[in-house]
Amino acid sequence: MGTPTVAKSSPTPPRSGVESLAGQLRLSLFDFTFSTSYATGGEVFDPATTNPNEVKTVLAVFVMDAGSGHKFGWDSVNKKIKAYWSGTASAVLNEVTAATNLSVTPGLLKVLVVHR
Repeated sequence: MGTPTVAKSSPTPPRSGVESLAGQLRLSLFDFTFSTSYATGGEVFDPATTNPNEVKTVLAVFVMDAGSGHKFGWDSVNKKIKAYWSGTASAVLNEVTAATNLSVTPGLLKVLVVHR
């Protein structure tokens, strides 16, 4: 199992990648790259640990598709991003096999975190 790369994204125009919303809600955008060896159950992503000065309580996490054919989901209990895929258009999505190298997946994942 490898270690994913997580970095605060720098979109424009929001300041420092964080934009205030309706009172106390905030958005933070992160760039996420999977490790070279996917772990069964997902790759660890804990927004509160990644950015403790800004993220106090995580309310929701949205993982945006990187256009790779994979789909991604947030496991809030285990604080992990899971990767899914299917070999055919009509098949059910299954979790990516352990040790798959997803670091070569085209483009970074964008992870949007809604928090207080």
